Amino acid sequence: MVEQVSKRYWFDLSVLLVLLVIASSVLCFYAIPRWQHIKASQLLDEKVDEKDRASQPKLAVEPSFDPQFDFYTELSKAPVLPVTSKPLSSTTTVRSVAIHDGYVLQLAAFTQQADAQVFADRLAILGYQAFVVNMGKRHKQLFRVCVGPYKTKEDASPDQIKLKKLHIASYLRKIPAQHLKTT
Repeated sequence: MVEQVSKRYWFDLSVLLVLLVIASSVLCFYAIPRWQHIKASQLLDEKVDEKDRASQPKLAVEPSFDPQFDFYTELSKAPVLPVTSKPLSSTTTVRSVAIHDGYVLQLAAFTQQADAQVFADRLAILGYQAFVVNMGKRHKQLFRVCVGPYKTKEDASPDQIKLKKLHIASYLRKIPAQHLKTT
């Protein structure tokens, strides 16, 4: 029994020793050189800064680091057109889009009009002529987000390719004008 305890003791001790060697090697190979590099670079930067300050002659004219293009300066040079204010009406306005028989790219369908309008606004920011179509059927109300209209399929294909590159799936639909009610 004493032999078993002794063997177990030596086995546990050897496992601990191996783990200690592994931990110390990791510390030596990764952490210590990194600490030394950081300390050395900090000391080197401090010494270089002191030497540079002492050895550099003082310039009569300080170099200018102003940007060559200043947004606010350029903006102030632009001509300003007078703004005519229109009285705001108390009723909500409905955006109307001139829609003819033809093709549209349907990009999404939402159950909430606000979600559809947000998506259409994001597409408008990207430069597309996006609009929301209310497709109410019996019990389910859907708001389709479409881009277009296009007279032919060929007119729609460049925008469809651009949207595909933006990872936005689209579906080409032929829709007569009387079915499109924009909101």
